[in-house]
Amino acid sequence: MLTAAAVATQKFTIDPETRTFRDEFGRARIFHGQNVVVKLPPYLPTQDAFDFDMSIATEDLENLRDWGCKFIRLGVMWESVETAPGVYDLDYLDKVDALINRFAEYGMVTLVDNHQDLFSRKLCGEGVPGFYSPWDDIDHSCPWSVVGTMFRLAGKCIPIVDYPLRYDENGLPLVEDCHKQNFMDLYTAPEVSSSFQALYENKNGLLDKMMDFWTVVATRYRGNPNVIGYDILNEPWGANFYHDKSLFFDPSKFDRTILYPVSVRAHETVRKVDDEKAIFFEPAQFPDTQPFLGGIAAPVGFPDSPGGPAYKNRQVLNDHTYCCQAAGSICVPGEPQLDTSDFCRAFHFGKLAQRAKDAERYGVPLFYTEFGACFDGEECAVEINNSADAFDSQLAGWAYWMYKSFGDFTTTGGTKEGMYNPDGSVQP
Repeated sequence: MLTAAAVATQKFTIDPETRTFRDEFGRARIFHGQNVVVKLPPYLPTQDAFDFDMSIATEDLENLRDWGCKFIRLGVMWESVETAPGVYDLDYLDKVDALINRFAEYGMVTLVDNHQDLFSRKLCGEGVPGFYSPWDDIDHSCPWSVVGTMFRLAGKCIPIVDYPLRYDENGLPLVEDCHKQNFMDLYTAPEVSSSFQALYENKNGLLDKMMDFWTVVATRYRGNPNVIGYDILNEPWGANFYHDKSLFFDPSKFDRTILYPVSVRAHETVRKVDDEKAIFFEPAQFPDTQPFLGGIAAPVGFPDSPGGPAYKNRQVLNDHTYCCQAAGSICVPGEPQLDTSDFCRAFHFGKLAQRAKDAERYGVPLFYTEFGACFDGEECAVEINNSADAFDSQLAGWAYWMYKSFGDFTTTGGTKEGMYNPDGSVQP
């Protein structure tokens, strides 16, 4: 019990000289861990009994501890917290707090993740509350612009409204229909780019409302020593490059001119209520990484970290790597195949080398909070090793996507992307 109590109150800091996490004994810590993100109500895993796909029960916690897991990236999504305009589910936040402390009893710290995919449920994704998701005043057709035409010719940029989707009584597409569509094809829908543009431009106060969400969340967890930090926005999409072709042809421009000011504002919002915990800031996955010539990882375009020099000891450059980003054909079968192993390995090492330069330029640690999302065979084992070897080459921490599927409907892996077989046995 004393050991558990000590683990539950351990505190980690960042040494700006070495750009490493340090524990209370001054030792450098490179975290290895898992994602736990439940994208549908009740937005939490079950906890009363083990289930191969949905639980974080005692058996799960014991396995995670025994496998050496020290880090959890826990989805705490905007839509799960704000249930009506200006109405926040504090009971849900209390349940999240209890789960964070439960992880800590088994030696794991938690990153609170404002997760999103495809912006919102209205667009076959999750994240932004549906009542805030723009609809009447965004593009529902692919423009005949330079970039729009390029995507049209590639068979992309298909409007969400043209997909074969059925809708529920709230006007939301049915999850089972969304899961039948290609995740990356959906991301090229004009409604997705237009919605992200609306967020970044604070259209109808949308960005203000996301900052209100962060004020509520950071206020709730600022006193919990088991929260290592906040992930401001999962995989921010590169704005509306269909209308501004320079955002596509200058991969760093989006980071430099749009995402950096948004990230600075998020930093300032959180710092008003929590000046201690680390902020994990993400560059865009696209267009920063483009599927040409083996996968081009452009330098992150931020002129500095969002908090600047005074916060080098409380910021982390946070990225993801998937071989699918290197070429559109790689994940047509659902995951990288064995005959693409060398190609994927070169991509991961190249991306890590570039992001290590970015992290050094900003003077902050480097962390990879997503990789993998693969199935249950040798192909997945090879992809995991290729990624983890690349992380080790730069001493970067990592969190696998994902410990279990938790009903994930926006990733191709389905129930196979987790650690267990349907009979509850561990995938070898």
